[in-house]
Amino acid sequence: MNSRSSHPPTLRIKRLLSELTSSQKSESRVVAIVSELIDYFAQSHLLALTPSYLYLTGKPKTGATPLHLFLDQGRVDNADFLEEFCRRLSWNVFCKLLATVDTDGNLPIHYACRYCSAPVIDFLFQQQPNLLMHQGTSSQFEMPFVEAMKRLRHQVPVTTLRKMLQVCPGAAVDASILPYAIYNSFPVDLLDAIANEFPTTNFFKLDLPGNGCFTPVTLDLSRVLCKVLPKVSILHLKVNDWESVAFNLFAQTLGTQAHDTIAEIAYLTLPSRTGREDIYRCIENLVVSLAPNTSLKRAHLFTVDQLSVLPWACILDRCFHAVDGAYANRENVVIREARPRETFGGFWEYSLRPCATNQQSSLHLNFQRFNSPWDNDTQEGIQIFLSAKGFQSLTSLILHSGRRVAPPQKHDITGLALAALQELPRLRELRLFGFEIDYKLLFDALRENSQLQVFNTFHYKRPSDTNEPYEACIETLKLNTTLIECDPFGSSTGSRVHYYLHLNRMGRSRVRNSDIIPTEVWIQLLLAVESDEYLSAQEERVRQSLWCGLMRENPGLWCHGTGRVVREHISILSGRRLDPYSRHTRTLDWMVPPPSGFASPLRRPKPRRSRRLKQKEKLP
Repeated sequence: MNSRSSHPPTLRIKRLLSELTSSQKSESRVVAIVSELIDYFAQSHLLALTPSYLYLTGKPKTGATPLHLFLDQGRVDNADFLEEFCRRLSWNVFCKLLATVDTDGNLPIHYACRYCSAPVIDFLFQQQPNLLMHQGTSSQFEMPFVEAMKRLRHQVPVTTLRKMLQVCPGAAVDASILPYAIYNSFPVDLLDAIANEFPTTNFFKLDLPGNGCFTPVTLDLSRVLCKVLPKVSILHLKVNDWESVAFNLFAQTLGTQAHDTIAEIAYLTLPSRTGREDIYRCIENLVVSLAPNTSLKRAHLFTVDQLSVLPWACILDRCFHAVDGAYANRENVVIREARPRETFGGFWEYSLRPCATNQQSSLHLNFQRFNSPWDNDTQEGIQIFLSAKGFQSLTSLILHSGRRVAPPQKHDITGLALAALQELPRLRELRLFGFEIDYKLLFDALRENSQLQVFNTFHYKRPSDTNEPYEACIETLKLNTTLIECDPFGSSTGSRVHYYLHLNRMGRSRVRNSDIIPTEVWIQLLLAVESDEYLSAQEERVRQSLWCGLMRENPGLWCHGTGRVVREHISILSGRRLDPYSRHTRTLDWMVPPPSGFASPLRRPKPRRSRRLKQKEKLP
C-alpha cells in the first residue's frame, strides 16, 4: 500500500476503467473493479478529480470524471458503492465530482437520471439539490428532473419525484413537464406541485385523445389546469372528456383570466358524456365567460379557433341561441367530426375561425350514429342552424353520414339540401355522402341556381335502376353554366356530363349570357381550350367537340362577321381543316345535340347555284 501511495499506478487505473467500459463483464467483476478503483481514489483524491485518466483508447472524454463513467449506461447502479465512495473520499471532494461537467456540459446526475435506479438518484440529489436545475449545453439530455420523470414513471414509484420537488421546487420549471405528467396520469399532488412551478410561457398544449384510455377530467385536475391559465397566452386544450363540475370551474376561471393574459384559445373541448342539464350549464358558462367585452382593448381579445361541443339536442334549445348570439360575427364555421356515444344520438365538432369577408368559409357536418333514427327534427334543427346569422356567408357545405348509417329511407336529406341552396346565397360547394337523395328534385333546383360550382354525392348503391337521375342531370347541365364539378353517380357518370362540365370550365356562361363578344375574346376562349392541362392528354377530337360546343351556345355571336375568323383559328389549332358542318364533326365523341331552346349554328347553308344552272332553269 505504501508503494501505491508514493507511486500511483496510473496504468492500472486506465486498464480498470477500460475494462469497466467494455461490454463483456459479469456483475461480480464489476463489483471487484469498482472496489479496487475506490481503494485507489481513497489514497489520492487527485486521482478521482483528474480527468486525464479517462483518456481511454479511442474514447477520449476531456473533463469527465470517473463518477461520470460509473453512472454512464448505468455501469454502477448501486447506491451502497456511491455511499462508500463518498465516505472514503470525503463529502467535499464528492460534491466537487457532482458539480463537474464533461465536454457536453452534463453533470453526473444527468447520467444517473437517465440510466440508474431510484436509490442512486435519491442519494445524488440529496447531496446537492440545486444541481437538479442544471441544464446541459448539449441536446442529448434535458434537465435532471425531466429525465427522471420521463424514465422512472413505469419503473419505480413516484416517491423519488416527490422528494426531488420537495428539496428543489424549481426543478419543475419546464413547460413540457406538466402536459407529459397529465398525459401519463401522474398523481394529482405531484401535478399540483409541478403546476406551482409552471413557467410563464407563450403556448400551452394538452392533448388527451378520445381512445378510451383516459378518464374524464376531474375537479382536482381542473384546479391544476386553472393554475396554469394566468401563465400562458395561447391555450390548446384538446381533452377527451370533462366532468361537468370540473368544466364549470375551468370555464369560470377562463373567463376571469382570458382578458388579462390569454390572447388566443387554439383549441378547447366541452364535456360530452354528462347529462343534458349539465351540458346546458357548461355551455352557458362558456358563452358568458367568452362573451366580447367592449371595455377591453382589442389586443386582449382572443379568438376561439375550435370548439368541440355537445349533442345536437342541446343546440336546438336555449343553448343554441346563446352560442349563436355569442359567435354571430364568426364567418368560418366547420363542423368536422362526429363522436358517437351511447347516451345521445350523435356529437359534432365545429370550429370557428374569423376570416375576412372575401375569404371562403365552410361547414362540414359528420353524422356518425349508432342506432339513433334520422328524423325530421334533426333536419329541422340543421336548417335552423344554417339560417343563423353566422352561417349566411358559407361558401362550402359538406354533409357526411359517417361509417355506420341507418337504413337509407331514414336518411333522406333532400329537404336539407334544397334549404341550403335557398338559404345560402354564397354557396359554391355542396357535397353529400351516404344519404338517400331525390336527385330529380335537386337537379330541378340547380337549373335556376347560378352560384353553385361543385356538387358531389356518394351513396353505397346506385340512385335508381332507371336512367331518370342521369337524364335529369343532363337536362340540368344543358341550362346550368356555373357547375364545373358534378359527379353524383361515381364511376357511372357518363361522358355527356363531363362534356357540359368542360364547357362550363371553358367559359360557356360568357358566351351564352353575352350580346356580343369581340373576335379577340373568342380567340382567347379557343386558346384556353387548347392549353388546358386536363385536356392536354385527351384526343384532338375532344378539343374539337368543345370548340364546336362553345360555338353552338350562341350562334348569333360568330356566324356573322367573326365566323370565318373563328373557324380558321380552330383549323390552325387543330392542325387540319375543321368543317363545323361536316358529318365527322357532328358525330364526334362527347358531341351532343344543342340544348333545347337554342338554335344550332351548324345548319348547312343552301348550296349556291351557278350562273349556267340558273340560265338552264329559265329556258322553256
